[in-house]
Amino acid sequence: LKKDGNVVFEQPLCFRIAGSNWIYAQLMPPSLLVPKIDGKTTLLKLKNLGTIRNVYTIKADSNFTYVYVNPDEVALNPGEETTIEIRVAPASSVKNGEYVIPIKIFAGTSTDTSLYSVNVNCGNGQTQSITCGFGTGSCQATCRYDTAGSFLASALIDGQSCATPIRVLDSIPSNSIILNAYPDSSIMGFAATVTANYYNLSASTQAPQYTSNVTVNVTNTTAYILWNNNEQTNATINFGTTTGLGATASNSTLSASHNQTLSSLTPSTQYYFTITACDSSGNCNATNILTFTTTALDTQQNNYTITITSGTTTTGTLNINVNCGNGYTAQATSCYGTTGTCSASCYYSTAGTFTVTASVSGVGTAPTVYDTRVVSSNSNSVSCALSASQNIVRGNDASITMKYYNIPAPSSGGSGSNLLETLNLLVSIVSGESTEFEPTVSPDFIIVAQPIEVIQGTTTRVPIIIRNNNYYSLSAVLVYAKGLPGGVSLEPITPFALNSKEEKTVYAYFNAKNAVPGSYQTEIHADSALVSAQPKSVSFIVKPVAESPLNFGVSEPALSFTNVGGKDAVNASFSIWNNEAAITQYSVFIELPSGWTYQITPASGTLEPGKNVNINALIFPTGFDSSKDYDASVVIRTSDGKVKRQAFKINSSKFSPFSGLFVALSTDAGLVILLLIALAAGIALAVASSKKLRQAKETRVESRGIPPVVAE
Repeated sequence: LKKDGNVVFEQPLCFRIAGSNWIYAQLMPPSLLVPKIDGKTTLLKLKNLGTIRNVYTIKADSNFTYVYVNPDEVALNPGEETTIEIRVAPASSVKNGEYVIPIKIFAGTSTDTSLYSVNVNCGNGQTQSITCGFGTGSCQATCRYDTAGSFLASALIDGQSCATPIRVLDSIPSNSIILNAYPDSSIMGFAATVTANYYNLSASTQAPQYTSNVTVNVTNTTAYILWNNNEQTNATINFGTTTGLGATASNSTLSASHNQTLSSLTPSTQYYFTITACDSSGNCNATNILTFTTTALDTQQNNYTITITSGTTTTGTLNINVNCGNGYTAQATSCYGTTGTCSASCYYSTAGTFTVTASVSGVGTAPTVYDTRVVSSNSNSVSCALSASQNIVRGNDASITMKYYNIPAPSSGGSGSNLLETLNLLVSIVSGESTEFEPTVSPDFIIVAQPIEVIQGTTTRVPIIIRNNNYYSLSAVLVYAKGLPGGVSLEPITPFALNSKEEKTVYAYFNAKNAVPGSYQTEIHADSALVSAQPKSVSFIVKPVAESPLNFGVSEPALSFTNVGGKDAVNASFSIWNNEAAITQYSVFIELPSGWTYQITPASGTLEPGKNVNINALIFPTGFDSSKDYDASVVIRTSDGKVKRQAFKINSSKFSPFSGLFVALSTDAGLVILLLIALAAGIALAVASSKKLRQAKETRVESRGIPPVVAE
């Protein structure tokens, strides 16, 4: 910068020209704590950011003979990357201390004539020019499609032609299934994952299925019948003393778990019955005729477990069958609801081009299925194949990959030893055992997650976006959670690969079966062998299940102070009894002020109608003030969402009169007081006994007619 002809500011500018030898190189981690007994490993990520194919040689400084590089020479096309292992294994003779080990990267001098210039015809009037290598490899183009229709993308390399169809939709139509395969092109002997994305399918026509045996608990006049279906259904039981049945008991409430009661039955009588379950779409499934026998008048309850021979267990409400196009079919798993995603695997052992289709059962109107294509190539042939996401929506880009096999080199490049870069590896050599490897946290490895809300007692699917903005790919990404609320678990998420500049949506299934409603904080983590993402802290809200009243009785808790292991505690004893018409499985909780804890026995059980059970709880208060009242509640829950809540108060007036005294006497000072009280009680007892003895003597004298002597 100059002013009035004078230089007032000057700063040297350092820059480099992106040319044939431009690379990206990074050590992960850049420093190692190395025990002599086993050694440690770091990874070198190397990517060719230049415009031509190059051969790279990696060397450690020759003064460090205990450093091993594998592989020490790699060939990379433009855009390709690799991982190189650098292991430091010092012998016992190497002195402990810190060392800086230079890792040097050299490159040969290739020329642009060693690459092919390939024109990719997008099929819509656009052409993309890309650079591809030789031998076996891949290169990539991007085509944009702004109009709907069917297009054929094609390319030519060294006389080998290849093409792939592209189907462009205006929008995703309702009642449709869109198929995509990954990988959709490879050498024969590979398995492709076929993903079925289905949208707004019509109502299910699949009848509900029975997923358990029928349990019948009978008395002399009552039968309690329990079973489960794979979806929400109503319940109708037809029963009678003959196979003609004749009587009906029904429940219109939709539920997957059923508990139906038959009453006013005759003792010692065999009954026949059937169960009919119908879902909200009107699909029904009736069992075969089943039987049970009531007990005699003086006989205890009897139990039956009956197998439903006409019922079958299913894994979902949809069955999507994928036709792999090579004579084999596979069933997609975990297909739930009318909109979602599920997948199947197809194995291709022979070379060819295969059209993958699908069919679905369990829906009303058959959906429109958009097929996809898989290319299986022979590794010994000279060929190429184009692959792409063959079903896209108008206005989006399609990434088109050319895979080529055994393509001869157009010309050979030269060789040399140009030093491109030197990375310094810091090594601390110590004696003893190794420590665990901690991946570097990368700011370009990103987790996108929203606040999580789940309902108590349910499983909730939550989308989590993982984004890799690094120059390099991540071969195995593991997503997990830390700090989940008590009673919440996360189903394991299958590790997945993530390419450079790619993002992926994974679905986490949180099971809140035993969760306590409230607001919490949890962390979502994503790790790979190379780097970790910065953990994402999100709020985690457990909502209570919609409650319906439970017909249970709860007595007023009897409270007393006690001492457990040196900790003051409140002992609460109460009874609960079942006023429901059926046998009920229950769980008991106590809601307390914040920070208070409790132990309860029994915490759960099964209770027959009209029966009761005694419950004992130890409550451990925090900051208890005997002058205050504290609100608490006994809560009884059942698996079908019914709740009984009984409020009570904790204060000193509720305690038994001597409870506080007994707590005080549990201390050393209290023992002294106890001895004094015992001594006083003994003296009082002696005085009283003497008085009664004198009165008894006077009475005997009077009975003989002798006047009593009066002491003056």
